[in-house]
Amino acid sequence: MTKNISNNAQKLFLKGSEAIARTVANCQPRVIAAYPITPQTGIIEELVRLKTQRQANFSFIQTESEHSALSVVLGAAAMGVPTYTATSSQGLLHMAEVIYNLPGLRLPVVMTCANRSISAPINIWNDHQDAMAVRDAGWIMLWAENIQEAIEQHWLAFILSQKLRLPVMVNVDGFRLTHASEPVILPQAKLIHKLLTNKIKPVLDINQPQTTGWFALPEVYHRQRLSLRKFIAASWPIISQTTNNFNALWEPIKHALENTNPATAGYQGTATHYYGPEKPDTLIMAMGSIVGELRDIVQQHKIASQKTGILKVQIYRPFPGDEILSYLNKASKIIVIDRAPGLGAQPPLFSDIKSCLPAGYNKKIVSTIIGLGGDIKLKEINKITKTMNKKI
Repeated sequence: MTKNISNNAQKLFLKGSEAIARTVANCQPRVIAAYPITPQTGIIEELVRLKTQRQANFSFIQTESEHSALSVVLGAAAMGVPTYTATSSQGLLHMAEVIYNLPGLRLPVVMTCANRSISAPINIWNDHQDAMAVRDAGWIMLWAENIQEAIEQHWLAFILSQKLRLPVMVNVDGFRLTHASEPVILPQAKLIHKLLTNKIKPVLDINQPQTTGWFALPEVYHRQRLSLRKFIAASWPIISQTTNNFNALWEPIKHALENTNPATAGYQGTATHYYGPEKPDTLIMAMGSIVGELRDIVQQHKIASQKTGILKVQIYRPFPGDEILSYLNKASKIIVIDRAPGLGAQPPLFSDIKSCLPAGYNKKIVSTIIGLGGDIKLKEINKITKTMNKKI
């Protein structure tokens, strides 16, 4: 199903991988390198189809491994070229060396992680263990709830990456989003480039040779890594202004085409989206596609829906501690859902939230781990809703 809506957007019914690929193509990266891995493969296949049918113009390199794919886009980004890649699970782990290099070199790259469990045992279905393994590498990390949000986050990722000169990872739940289909509003290239310039100052220039990524002695290395940490922590004003500009342009167009009222869709912050009453009794926090199921089940329980709020984290790195804390202060009960176990420690989202609490914070926060290896059982979510009515 295709419906053209002016020159700004198309209303389509698309599989998630196709929607992501078309959005990436409309962002017009010049170099794409990738190695296939389930459930990422459909994104790359669609991009190659668009290229072979002359609906997109970029250089495509299918490498011999994920490590090589990210190395290729690193080199292209250093030359000032907009780049893109995608991976999943073990492929992301195979990229680990280069994943850390990119932020250290301050190179803008956009990558999709089709979130999938990691071995062992072998499992191809969805959870968040892969991305959580590299959450502190220095990337900006976004997390999508649905296909429409994945479209928007890829557009935003290219803008943020170029403004901050940092790599951005867009996380989409494997199979649950990559292989699902839904009606979407797809922004056209003309609209996308009202905010995206694709102008990147090169690090490498054959006319002005210089060394980058040099060998650093301890004093210099220590200073540079702390400088990167400080820059990422201080990047919120840029992220906030960029998301505000993005929403000001896109939201009126999207809601007009969807025929929905933004006022009924909850409250959109810079890094989070809140659904529920102004002062909830219970606050549930989560990331990714499970948020939609949580919202539906809470709405089915009339009593719970009147006193339960759901806080979706959309920008996970840098961690939006201050924004989250403003919601925690309004609730008396807090439940945090993770889809990674945090082996040897607390689950990652729960741990991050605990780390940003001020001294003397006395509200009890409950950690719940759901859906490792892809099986999100409705009875587990129903169990959470029953917990809302009990004293934590």
